[in-house]
Amino acid sequence: GKKALAESLRAGSMELVRSLASRQEEDGAQLLDVNVGAAGVDAPAVLPQAVLALAGMTGLPLVIDTTDPVALEAALRAYPGRALINSVNGGTASMETVLPLAARYGAAVVVLALDDTGIPSTAEGRVEIVEHVRDAAHANGLTDDDLVVDCLVMTAAADPGAAATTLEALRRVKALGLATVLGVSNVSHGLPGRPELNSTMLSLAVDAGLDAAIYDPGAARPAPGAEAVDTLMGRDPQAARWIAFAGAVVAPAVSVSELAPDANVALAEAVERGDADGAPRLVDELLATGLDPRDVIATVLTPAIRRLGEAYGRGEVFLPQMMVAADAMKAAVTRVKTHLPEGEDGSAGRVVFATVKGDVHSIGKDICVSLLESQGFVVDDLGVDVEAERIERAAEGADAVCLSALMTTTLPAMQRTVLALKAGSPGRPVLVGGAVVTAAWASEIGADGYAADAPGCVESVRTLIERTAR
Repeated sequence: GKKALAESLRAGSMELVRSLASRQEEDGAQLLDVNVGAAGVDAPAVLPQAVLALAGMTGLPLVIDTTDPVALEAALRAYPGRALINSVNGGTASMETVLPLAARYGAAVVVLALDDTGIPSTAEGRVEIVEHVRDAAHANGLTDDDLVVDCLVMTAAADPGAAATTLEALRRVKALGLATVLGVSNVSHGLPGRPELNSTMLSLAVDAGLDAAIYDPGAARPAPGAEAVDTLMGRDPQAARWIAFAGAVVAPAVSVSELAPDANVALAEAVERGDADGAPRLVDELLATGLDPRDVIATVLTPAIRRLGEAYGRGEVFLPQMMVAADAMKAAVTRVKTHLPEGEDGSAGRVVFATVKGDVHSIGKDICVSLLESQGFVVDDLGVDVEAERIERAAEGADAVCLSALMTTTLPAMQRTVLALKAGSPGRPVLVGGAVVTAAWASEIGADGYAADAPGCVESVRTLIERTAR
């Protein structure tokens, strides 16, 4: 996501790397995380260069952040100090690759509380994975002093219980006698007032026993307020009080003047406010006036969710509102389908969606899936950390494939998956997206389309399917 940094790494320059590190150290950082996983960067060559450049200018310990085992070993071999590896997880391949390298080079390891099945939704499930990795680490000659556990911060906007689950897992891991770390800022994704929410999460985590935080050392840390605590602890449904407290004005996404008659307005407004219970009844009322079921989707529901998506892109609507609106849209579309002529399912197409191998982030994918389903697409959601071979198999008979990556270290996996899909099914469109993906990178790896956000994903998928059909 840092264009200037990516360009400097591709050019082989360490000037900006040193400058950023110096600024972080001046702001009070106590460790520096080193990640060179931008598109077009040869990580096995560049990561050890970055490590040596930083080791020559700072006394701070370095965190070597990569999922590439070749790059990891090259960096560990080059580093003159005791590194912290970011990271290992409970997956068999991860443990078999990372733990022996940590033992060989005397490194400590960040342990992620996830495995090949994903991130457990409960504190108990996350602690079980940590204990499993701990046993494997001991078998490789590491000790508890070599492990720093990340109980994983999920997004409060998508799951009101996310922060509480993380904090409970944190307490349990501390009870095992292990050190802990968290990437704090993920908790505020999709909400306004992110610095205040992040600082509150940091305070709550420290109270629960947090030892280290991945956090901008230059960020202000105001005292936690009741509104922020209530949001993070799941006591503020849809973060409504927090959004108001943060001074964000949630603009109506649907212009009533553009909709007629009144029944159309009522259904559009039901979608906008996320009324999944009332939307189906309003569909029935609208159809009772004689409106064609297909027109309900085309002239009422689709424009409403599109306007909401545009407002989301402008920062006038936030993630909780977007997600409940998608649920209401899905409920309405499902009811419309029951009124379609026999043999017509109203499907806009079948889409396979996956987060690529090595990447365990799901929030962006989940929003896209919800919006696609809400607009009549049948989505085969394969989940996260998905092998290219599995995506290829699932893509048989699909109208389009969508791939997501939120980590720079998994861009090579996205490229391999696109190439595999193109070789196996050259006529099937492949769309890519995610926080670290750019339009230029999408074009470079041969993808047919790119989307910067969930609303854009829906529009791009629709366009690609229609173009392929012609």
